[in-house]
Amino acid sequence: MRCLKFLLIALLLISSAACGESNSEYFDPGQPGLAGLAAETGQPVYFGLIDLRAPARENVTLISLSIPELSDAVEMAPFVLDRSLTKGGGIGAAREGEDTGIPNFKELLTPLEHYVITPGKEPVQVLVRITGGNNGIVNFARFMLTFAVAGGSPETEEFPQGGRVCYGPGLISCPEGAG
Repeated sequence: MRCLKFLLIALLLISSAACGESNSEYFDPGQPGLAGLAAETGQPVYFGLIDLRAPARENVTLISLSIPELSDAVEMAPFVLDRSLTKGGGIGAAREGEDTGIPNFKELLTPLEHYVITPGKEPVQVLVRITGGNNGIVNFARFMLTFAVAGGSPETEEFPQGGRVCYGPGLISCPEGAG
């Protein structure tokens, strides 16, 4: 009976993570936020989503980041920026090739998958690179982060930070009322 209960709990955790549902409250999710800008069609845009630190005395391994609202036509790649390498600096939103105020910005990015946050260090900034291949608006209001604490079972937490990109030739800003 004990094995059956464990199996059912494990199945629930796995299915909720696969369905994009939060099953964790390990991190402080922060305040809802939405950064936005305009970009040329196909130009990658970086969004700094949230700063994280290991809140306890345990390592936290980041496993994956998903954005449920994104269509298959939009490419997404998650990264981590170790803020100890930037003297505490991070970004809100920036088009690729723009000056972010952080020297060697792209070289400081580390793929999120398997990144380990260790206790007692500067926070890391979780970022995402979005690339829209078509003219139009890409919106997302939240993201899901899957991680493991101290080598334990994967947990998924929802964060209320998002982004908006208006893609089109020669756009300087998103048109009024767009999206």
